[in-house]
Amino acid sequence: MNKYNVENLADNLTKHTLSFGASSIEIIPEKGALLNSLIINHQQLLDHYNQIEELQTLDWAKSALLFPFPNRLKDGKYSWENVPYQFPINLPPNAIHGFGLFEPFTVIDTEFNSYFSKISLSYIYNKKYSFYPFKFEVTISYILFENSLKVNYFAKNMDNHPIPMGLGWHPYFSIGGNVAEWYLRMPPTKKIEVDENMIPTGKTAKFSAFEKEKKIENTELDTCFKVEEKENFEMEIRNDKGILKYWQSVGNKKFNLVQLFIPPKRSCIAIEPMTCGIDAFNQDKNMVSLGVGEVLGGSFGVEWMEIKLN
Repeated sequence: MNKYNVENLADNLTKHTLSFGASSIEIIPEKGALLNSLIINHQQLLDHYNQIEELQTLDWAKSALLFPFPNRLKDGKYSWENVPYQFPINLPPNAIHGFGLFEPFTVIDTEFNSYFSKISLSYIYNKKYSFYPFKFEVTISYILFENSLKVNYFAKNMDNHPIPMGLGWHPYFSIGGNVAEWYLRMPPTKKIEVDENMIPTGKTAKFSAFEKEKKIENTELDTCFKVEEKENFEMEIRNDKGILKYWQSVGNKKFNLVQLFIPPKRSCIAIEPMTCGIDAFNQDKNMVSLGVGEVLGGSFGVEWMEIKLN
């Protein structure tokens, strides 16, 4: 039932494939522990990279791990302990997604039993870039069950003083067909209002458009939401093939925000858990401050339920 295979790709990349029954995942450790395929019961659930050239550029950051900050950093600038820093501008006029998606992880453990297949990876950052001179470790575990995937994702401050830190994930879920024909359900949240450069204005608005399941149709989304602080935040998308249920853990130092994004081709939707909001290094320093030895992060996951027609 469990299988594990490592394949050498071009350009010093490797593909680690884990399976559990009719489900499988593919991980590229050298590209930020990228989850490049998620198949549950024969259904591919991710818009992913098909060519080596795509893996090298990571355009659209498909399924990338985002750290030391998710989303955008205004003008790429921030200060910490009264010292100014400048990230490279990679989506003018802002910096976006941090640098974790291009960093190499190391496989530290695998586990296979009658309940799941699991792979764990680690990355230790030791002040490599002058614009982020802080030491930390990121660990991630992908746990594949028969009908679902669970991800445990954490960052630990390994420096001798508090550091700014935020985590995010950037998967594009695809369940077949056009997003316009899908149905979306998500509980009421607070929408983060942004300016023309996608930076928060400081205002929020209640968002309950999909409190009851509703067809997405021509709805445009590139929006950050603050979720209710309960144990888990849950939402789902559905079409005539099945239902994808998504969840993320919520609470102190966990994934208390989610970004939804429908790209122009409208064949997928990004559901992005984040521990902090847009431009949090500037706008919410308390949220991103990680004390010495402190850990930030939590869990998220998806379940796929096929709709079988009589």
